[in-house]
Amino acid sequence: GKHGRVLFGFDNGWAQGGMNDQGLFFDGIAGVAKDWKPTAHREDFPGNLCEKIIEEATTVDDAVLYFKRYNFPSLVVGTFVFVDATGRTAVVSYGGGRLKIDILSNSTFAKGYRGENARNLLNGIPSLDIQAMTQILKSCQRRDKYATQYGNVYDPLGLEVHVYPSQGALRDITFDLEEELLKGDHYYDLA
Repeated sequence: GKHGRVLFGFDNGWAQGGMNDQGLFFDGIAGVAKDWKPTAHREDFPGNLCEKIIEEATTVDDAVLYFKRYNFPSLVVGTFVFVDATGRTAVVSYGGGRLKIDILSNSTFAKGYRGENARNLLNGIPSLDIQAMTQILKSCQRRDKYATQYGNVYDPLGLEVHVYPSQGALRDITFDLEEELLKGDHYYDLA
């Protein structure tokens, strides 16, 4: 009753990014804590709303409905980006005392550490392919005490995720979602 999916995160089991078998994917960007407050007309969601969305939704429009229905405390420090197989994008954040949802179509989007650099690089490449995206992410990774642990490029049409562990990796890793789903529930420690 749920979509097959690949999720990424750390040892606490909280999904910080992932893609489902419909090509809907998300990732989060942590930032400065905001003065978030639950809204009375929304239900409180006791868990990871982004993971629920990837389990149940097919499109960006479906994903947006979950944020309109539920309070999600992770908006205190996070911005969440959802993209579907059509390229439609939703950027979900909290600011100024309210939920903010920006819908983008047929555009490139970059946010986070060195986001301006990524936007400039995106605007300067002739085609959006896996290799170009990987190079852009690698050029934007943090190397300070909050160093980037891994980066990934989602291919919602080919249902692949290209992952590059940032520290000491010998090579990039490609997950074919259809092949991984045939293996049943399992996980990998990227380290």
